Amino acid sequence: MSPLPHDKPETLGHYAGTVLARVLDLSLTRQVAGLRGQMQRAGAGTDEAQAAFAEMIRLEARRREPARHLSPAGVGGRG
Repeated sequence: MSPLPHDKPETLGHYAGTVLARVLDLSLTRQVAGLRGQMQRAGAGTDEAQAAFAEMIRLEARRREPARHLSPAGVGGRG
């Protein structure tokens, strides 16, 4: 674990952005895992499994897209 960049105020925005991006990634990963379990319990071909699969695909796409809201322009007022 790296120390907080308290001695360099210009790096705090980047640091906060990377921490938030990681928290978001972990949250989406957990949601996808829950949907996989839901799909298995529902059984192949059921409406519930298909809905869970569609949601899982949506979350995976969101997890893979660049974190535009955490870009340098959006964090710390830089850009």
